[in-house]
Amino acid sequence: MRILSAGMNRSGSTWLYNVLRLMIEQECGDNFIKGFASAESKTTEAKNAVIKIHVINNDYIKWADYIFYTHRDIRDVAASLIRRTGKVPMKSKINDNIEAWSRYALIADLVIKYNRIISEPRKVIADIGKIIGIKPNINMIIKVLNKMKNSKLKKKDPITLMRINHITDGRSGVYKKHLEPNYLKWIEEKYKWWLVKNEYMGE
Repeated sequence: MRILSAGMNRSGSTWLYNVLRLMIEQECGDNFIKGFASAESKTTEAKNAVIKIHVINNDYIKWADYIFYTHRDIRDVAASLIRRTGKVPMKSKINDNIEAWSRYALIADLVIKYNRIISEPRKVIADIGKIIGIKPNINMIIKVLNKMKNSKLKKKDPITLMRINHITDGRSGVYKKHLEPNYLKWIEEKYKWWLVKNEYMGE
């Protein structure tokens, strides 16, 4: 089973990747490939794999048996990037996230809003399991995810793909604390259509 775990930056994409990784591990043991792909990455020949990605990679899209995708209010994405890195994301990074959404949201087997991950993680895990035909051990998965959340990392974890300072303020709608007014104005003007379409903003 080849699974592409796609998502916007800072949208619960690492959570999604680890849910999928743990489900496949439940079925296959350690006999599968896992990791991260970029736009230039070549596909793996493995029959069983879970690959995380943020950008469009047409080879991996064709390769995948299942595609899952997460997204979040793009203003919260930008704010979360600032909290994690201390730097304002380049506008091109915001553009890339929206461009990837325009592809993955149309083809994914399940599109998951970040707020669902926060409010009903067990239901999301169950929904994923139904799609790929695995009855997940939800209690085990939640336990592992909580352990990951509370771990103190000194470097990037090659298994979970968690980074130092990976989890920041997980709330939604607090972007005004972090985004400069002109930067926020740019996002809301350029991507109002997207914010409205995904119910992150009223018309």
